[in-house]
Amino acid sequence: IKTTYSYKNRKYDRFEREDYGFDTVITMEWNVGAIERKIISSYHNSNYMFKGIKKIDCIIDAQGNKKLETFYNFGLHEISTGNIMNMGDLCKGSVYPNLLTEEQKHYEGQSILAITTLKEFKYGKYGNVKYYKDYGITVANDSVSSYIDYHENLNKYIVGISDTITVKVGNTVLRKRFANIGQNGEMVDLTIINNGNNSKYFYNYDTYGNISRTILPPNSNGQSLQIDYKYDPVVHTYPTQVNNSLGYTSSAIYDYRWGKPIETTDIAGNKIKYTYDKQGRISTIRGPKEIASGQLYTIKYEYYNLPGSYIYWSRTSHYDPEHPTNDIKTVTFSDRLGRILQIKKDIEIGGVEKRAISGRVIYDDFGRVINQYQPKEEDVLIDDTIFNASFSTYYTTTTYDVLDRPLQVTYPDMTTSQNAYGFGQDVNSIKRFKTITTDQNGKQTTIYSDHRQLKTQITAANNTSTQFEYDALGQLSNSIDPEGQPTSYEYDMMGRRTGRNHPSAGQTNWSYDQAGNLTKQTMSSGEEISYNYNFNQLINVSYLDKYWNDVWYKYGGTGSGNQTGRLIKQQDATGVQEFEYGNMGELIRNRHTYVVPNSEAFTFTTEWEYDSWNRVKQIIYPDNETVTYSYNLGGLLKHVEGYKPNIGTTVYIEDITYDKYEQRTAVINGNQTRTYYTYDPKMLRMTNLETINPNGDLLKLEYAYDLAGNITQIKNTGLNPYVQDYTYDDIYQLKSAHGDWNNTSIDYNLYMSYSPSGKILKKDLGGQRIDNQGTDSLDYENIYDYGVNGNPYALKHIIDNNTGNEHFFNWDEKGNMINHIDKSIDNERHLCWTEDNRLQAVKDNQMGAYYNYDATGERNLKLTGGILEIIQNGQTMYSPVLTEQTLYASALVTVNDKGYTKHYFEEGKRICSKIGSGELQNVNQKVDHMEMDYEEQRSIQTEGITITYEGCMEITPYINNANLYETIINKYETQVNSGEPIFYYHSDHLGSASFLTDSSGAETQQLVYLPFGEDWVDMKYNVSQFETPYKFNGKEKDQETGYNYFGARYYTDWAS
Repeated sequence: IKTTYSYKNRKYDRFEREDYGFDTVITMEWNVGAIERKIISSYHNSNYMFKGIKKIDCIIDAQGNKKLETFYNFGLHEISTGNIMNMGDLCKGSVYPNLLTEEQKHYEGQSILAITTLKEFKYGKYGNVKYYKDYGITVANDSVSSYIDYHENLNKYIVGISDTITVKVGNTVLRKRFANIGQNGEMVDLTIINNGNNSKYFYNYDTYGNISRTILPPNSNGQSLQIDYKYDPVVHTYPTQVNNSLGYTSSAIYDYRWGKPIETTDIAGNKIKYTYDKQGRISTIRGPKEIASGQLYTIKYEYYNLPGSYIYWSRTSHYDPEHPTNDIKTVTFSDRLGRILQIKKDIEIGGVEKRAISGRVIYDDFGRVINQYQPKEEDVLIDDTIFNASFSTYYTTTTYDVLDRPLQVTYPDMTTSQNAYGFGQDVNSIKRFKTITTDQNGKQTTIYSDHRQLKTQITAANNTSTQFEYDALGQLSNSIDPEGQPTSYEYDMMGRRTGRNHPSAGQTNWSYDQAGNLTKQTMSSGEEISYNYNFNQLINVSYLDKYWNDVWYKYGGTGSGNQTGRLIKQQDATGVQEFEYGNMGELIRNRHTYVVPNSEAFTFTTEWEYDSWNRVKQIIYPDNETVTYSYNLGGLLKHVEGYKPNIGTTVYIEDITYDKYEQRTAVINGNQTRTYYTYDPKMLRMTNLETINPNGDLLKLEYAYDLAGNITQIKNTGLNPYVQDYTYDDIYQLKSAHGDWNNTSIDYNLYMSYSPSGKILKKDLGGQRIDNQGTDSLDYENIYDYGVNGNPYALKHIIDNNTGNEHFFNWDEKGNMINHIDKSIDNERHLCWTEDNRLQAVKDNQMGAYYNYDATGERNLKLTGGILEIIQNGQTMYSPVLTEQTLYASALVTVNDKGYTKHYFEEGKRICSKIGSGELQNVNQKVDHMEMDYEEQRSIQTEGITITYEGCMEITPYINNANLYETIINKYETQVNSGEPIFYYHSDHLGSASFLTDSSGAETQQLVYLPFGEDWVDMKYNVSQFETPYKFNGKEKDQETGYNYFGARYYTDWAS
């Protein structure tokens, strides 16, 4: 790092006998032997009062072009009044210089000034800023002013504590707060103004000036949370105990040498202990689990202590309960400037412990990263505190401009992306900062930003623009899509969003109490959701119309161990749940009593065990199967197996191996199917995915990419070969796709076109799909028509140009589809939604379905069935007859009229599904109910189904599902089957199920998808075997509607 200086025009005042310094200082910053930028700073040196004060800063590049120039204008102020004094009166002793304006001029190397920003300051008594105005970009309407009044107590010279702060735009007040102070200047209360719904905080202090009590504003029930603090008895500085109105108490013990805690105790009574070295650096941390097991540490730190080195290291050892004598170590190397040079971490490759080394980092003379090398590996026997100076083959290079912004990134495959900086006028004809980003394919995106670095316009490579508007405080007020459709936002005086007007969802409003809790959400339909609190704990969510979805919460009281302060019980539309926690706040037990129509309530119990790193160690399923997760020497998942009495041990994953990037290289399943992953060594993209069973290749996928990383081809040379090709438009929307199946005439061609905002305008698909019944035509040319007013994003009409078949759609005020008419089969579908946009019921001429959800919005019950045709007053009515049921007891267990299925996951990915054999545990031990007993809740649940259909569709449903407890749950309390058939999922890069195999590894189902998720191939190799509902993206596809359930939304693949 080399910096040189030159100076001009020094002045010495012989009268004052003071050196006023130089009026110009030129700082020259060098890079690779040449001057890269200069900073020319000008200073006042003409008089005593202003000596040494900076006037101008100018940054110029090596060619002498201006980039940024800042002007500082100072004035002379009288201390006692703040008045600006005569600049020529230099003998005044009670004056001082203060900044009046700060003006920045941006040139970006151009000769003509482009953008100017301005800040203005005014002063009151004693040097306090009484007025501040940020003009922003001086040509834009983004100016904001702040007015500040101060308390004045001259007896104690308390003159610098603000009384009132008001923030305005023009005459509109956006923020205002005021505070009262005590005799010693301590704040005793603070009031934040919010249009009458003001929030007021109170503060008490001990004799040492520490806050001893805080009283928060009241909630909607008038409850003000009080928090009390106690401090150490020695130096009276460190908080040793905190308790509140809910009775919760936490505490800490300190090492006074360093002012750092040596022990903390949370509200549940669990401790964390700390030790420090002689320099006050952290040495060890012991978490609750290691304290309980008697281990010396959870994390241990060691530091390099030898003088004279240019490279320093610190070692972090993570205690690994999986391998108690072999910690997972991380060593971090840094230089004397604190910059990270290298990180080493223990990993396991091919069953052998290794050490991954982050790639070398090369900095230029300005401290910017110019070369980032890819990681390497080294033998674990090598001393981990020795810096590995070797370079890997591939690296990424970055160049910068004179303002340290990246200009070009060159990737290991020698592709490049570029950034160009300058100015340009946005759609509102306001000059903005402009950044043009060019990706590896040469596609350009232009971003316009204001002086706050807030994006005001993004123009994509297809020349479509999205606009963003902000208020003077930087809050997003409008976003306008490429077709001119605006979404507006409103905020209160505390910066909380209170309103949103969306082109499809309409106006949604949010209300808050003085404590800041959300109390009401009002939809554009007029529907309301209310929230009630005990102090700051949410205890009830009330749905004004659909009361059967109401939720109640209960929290652990003081002295309840690990449950203290945590959610311990919840009643919602699914029944009642009880939660138990471990000593680090992790959920370890869930008892859920389910309420299902026409059935007695019953309970499933699930248990978990985690280590200190939040890795799941064990799950006990409701039928007493214990699933154990094991991890390798680098801390990554290695092995999964289950054990169930009378069934024995089942291995779900035999082994997982990883490379030095901790990317998976192989997964060996318990049925001896194996999946191998291969990656491009330059860009680390997956290039091959191969799944093998005992008979050979099932999947042998090869991936091809364009320069920007978009998949252009997927080729399968395994069982039933196929190939799919993809092209994209300028903003990487799918433009076309082509597929060939197994070297046959079965293929497809897809062509897409979109509106400027990304709405599908045309979907032209030709080809065939295949399943065990043969082939079906895929031919359609769908033309999409959208609403113009009211709901411009809503699809109104689809017509197939090939056949003339038409679909019509209607939507509610909130943007939910409520009606779909398929003219081709003369079918009309109706859909009903909850207040918070969850699909509650569906009915058409062929089927009906009702969906129930828990408090988090996850679906837990599905009732489906056929239709009873009724003629009423000469009009044909279709009434749903709900006879079939699926209970999603959790992600781990589903129950239907045939039995129950267990699901097994690793890091969120479904490994396999297994047909349960019985031995459900403690199903009759119900959780104590909360607001209503189970019979009443079941009655309300049934009432909700009826009201939903009658109110939404004017039809009465028949709720004829079987008694789930009698037919399934009670039956499966004992062992029903001697075995548990198991089916493994083999997925592609999107997590979509591509193959299913049974316990022997034999294939049972093959699935291939069109680009938007429609089935292209669905071949079953044993039609009596398990058929997965989990398909595209690993999500469930509902047979009754054809919708894919994605959690927050349902997805229609054929129309997408």
